[in-house]
Amino acid sequence: MTYKLDYYYDNQKFEKIIELSPELINIKNKPEVFEVQLNFYYSKALSYFGKTEQAKYFANKTIQNLENIYNLFEEPIRMVEIANMEYVFGDKERAYKLLLLAENKFGEQVEPIFHFELNTNKGHILSQWKSYERASLMYKKALSAVRYTKHDKKKIIA
Repeated sequence: MTYKLDYYYDNQKFEKIIELSPELINIKNKPEVFEVQLNFYYSKALSYFGKTEQAKYFANKTIQNLENIYNLFEEPIRMVEIANMEYVFGDKERAYKLLLLAENKFGEQVEPIFHFELNTNKGHILSQWKSYERASLMYKKALSAVRYTKHDKKKIIA
């Protein structure tokens, strides 16, 4: 189910996430990692369809787990997803610090999607802070990271 949710999210099939999530949320004793991932994707999908209050609720459930970030997420992309959630629904300063932590911990990895997501999110925050030159640099790094992948939608975003 984790891979299915990843696929739907990466391909912006948010209606599928909306369709699956309520049933998955009701499952008792889910692994904590899966619950956080589910809350993240459900929040993003709800937000996409303009259901801001519901989205904030699930985003806050995700953000609450930040204290356990190193225990829950040894996958670098998960740390970036949590930072994105913090950026969208929480504290941009905290989101940026989390992105820097992810970069320090996993920056040597050559996974292009990680570098795309990391730099895109850093660019968004820097742009919000009106640091446009630095934001532009992050967006260029994001494009460089994703350019030679098969992720066409991410290339378009970059």
